[in-house]
Amino acid sequence: MAIADVAAYVRPNSALDETAREKANSVYFPDRVEPMLPEVLSNGLCSLREGENRACMAVRMVFGAGAGALPQVHPRLMRSAAKLSYEQAQACAEGMSDDKTGPIAKSIIAPLVRGLCGAEERPPRPLAPGHRERRARIVISAEGEVASITPAPASKPTS
Repeated sequence: MAIADVAAYVRPNSALDETAREKANSVYFPDRVEPMLPEVLSNGLCSLREGENRACMAVRMVFGAGAGALPQVHPRLMRSAAKLSYEQAQACAEGMSDDKTGPIAKSIIAPLVRGLCGAEERPPRPLAPGHRERRARIVISAEGEVASITPAPASKPTS
């Protein structure tokens, strides 16, 4: 697992560092992100973009037989093979690849699925058939407070 290393781009004790410390982290909602850093950085230099080298913090985790060891964290430089939605990755893991997932289905996605699911060839569906996923739309005020929470429109199934 890797996450962009924003410390590689933000100088300690700078105005940007102070602002980032106040926010503490980015907040991810189903339909958007409230970034910790200005958009030019969060969607630019600090974003793990497809095909571009980026500074990151990589975590090596062991699942299965060798589990139990503490995760190892390493500063690294990485190049993302593809930017995928969760739905694209799930569909590919279930054997329904598209133009983006097809080229990496066997070399990247299949080994990840095997590592996470063991001997199973495909992961279980995130939701059981017939189970309705409930999503919410969260509206944030200009002051950064939750203004309202309403049901989000139903999403189309990925299979």
